[in-house]
Amino acid sequence: MDKTIKTVRGNPLAAEPLGRLLIKFAIPSVLSMLVDALYNIVDQIFIGRGVGYLGIAATTVTFPFVTILLSIATLLGIGGSVYTSMNLGAGKEAEAEKTLGTVFTLSVAIGILFTVICLTFLKPLALAFGATKGAQGSLSYVLDYAPIILLGAPFSMAAIALSSMARACGSPILAMGCFLVGAVINLVLDPIYIFVFNWGVKGAAIATVTSQIMSAVILLVYFLKKGHIRLRRKNICPTLPICGQIFAFGLPSCMIQVAVTILQIELNKAVVSCEMAGVGSEAALSSLGIVLRISSVVVSICVGIALGMQPIIGFNKGAGFEHRVKETYKKAVGAATVVSVIGWLICELFPAEILQILG
Repeated sequence: MDKTIKTVRGNPLAAEPLGRLLIKFAIPSVLSMLVDALYNIVDQIFIGRGVGYLGIAATTVTFPFVTILLSIATLLGIGGSVYTSMNLGAGKEAEAEKTLGTVFTLSVAIGILFTVICLTFLKPLALAFGATKGAQGSLSYVLDYAPIILLGAPFSMAAIALSSMARACGSPILAMGCFLVGAVINLVLDPIYIFVFNWGVKGAAIATVTSQIMSAVILLVYFLKKGHIRLRRKNICPTLPICGQIFAFGLPSCMIQVAVTILQIELNKAVVSCEMAGVGSEAALSSLGIVLRISSVVVSICVGIALGMQPIIGFNKGAGFEHRVKETYKKAVGAATVVSVIGWLICELFPAEILQILG
């Protein structure tokens, strides 16, 4: 038997029982997504207590910038991780390393370009996303918060994309750990910057960017020093065939995020334009932000299950084990469906109790 085939068949992704394997990969992915969702909620609590509803409104207006960034990072991360898993399953480690280099370079380059474009047109974009002018408007808060968040875009994009690559390489715990470290840093710095230094929304943004930088650095060091596949200088120049594979596999997930961005923008504009009895538009906008953050908890669990599923499916697809691909998909869809129904029931039965957590 060919040595490569022996190596593939001996890999846990090809041999371990699928239920156990999905749990092994999905739990760290779910936890990393939950940590991200929960620290965003805590971030909102700190901003709400330290700045007020206009601060929360500013983060809600800035959210479309974040979802656009996430859509691109998802395109690169998921597209790259699927193609990497397939190459590892087929025993093509050199191609997997080229994919890693391409994903890293594209994430940093596009992140820098995204920052430049958004900062250049920040004010009209903020107004288009739902910011309002005037003494009681959110625009001034957005202009304090968004530029700092945008400066962290290259690090955020690299962290998201490389975490997906870590899962593809069989290291879901690392992907979880880097976000956990970032979340802890953010939670420690938030109250210091907001309440002690009195930096308001700027402090919250600085804390967030600091956590993103740390997550990106951890993953970069891993792929430079310890990864099963390494980030090498000879592979950092993107090649057209690999870019095509990445875009082909990542485009569906990217389009979902684009749809989320469009929905967010339209919701922001609708809330601001509608007169609500006894509630100002900025208060309503901040309320929308709180509801979206809470709903993101359920969504993050389902996304975590999907992220945990992808390396297993990609590896077995590349190895030619079609029956394991189908069975993994069925188990993941079943788990996500159960989570969605339970989350929906909790939100429908206890809305007031949940919302009171954020005041």
